[in-house]
Amino acid sequence: MHIVLQVNAQRFQISGFVYDALSGEVLIGAVVYDATSGKGIVTNPYGFYSLVLDQHEVSHLIVSFVGYQAQALGADSIKGRRMDFHLQPGVPIEEVAIIGGRPDDITRTTETGVVRL
Repeated sequence: MHIVLQVNAQRFQISGFVYDALSGEVLIGAVVYDATSGKGIVTNPYGFYSLVLDQHEVSHLIVSFVGYQAQALGADSIKGRRMDFHLQPGVPIEEVAIIGGRPDDITRTTETGVVRL
């Protein structure tokens, strides 16, 4: 005898675009995630995202992008609809210099398998 139980969690989809609030340009690679479930997604090359969540998982949605102020929305504001976000530029990021170098080039020596104590 087999007993099959089917539980349908109520799921909903939220989708839309993430924009720069000043220029109106889409933000490629912005993060949209739910803080409770940890589920999230990154915007595509068009600034679009689409996220499917179970209703009981959502507490608040957070949208962020490097150099911009994050936005958060409560669960009652986001259920099953399109949401576009317009992020404000945040604190300017200072220039970062990455300086690299190589240790002595091993191709210039003939030593192989040398261990020094």
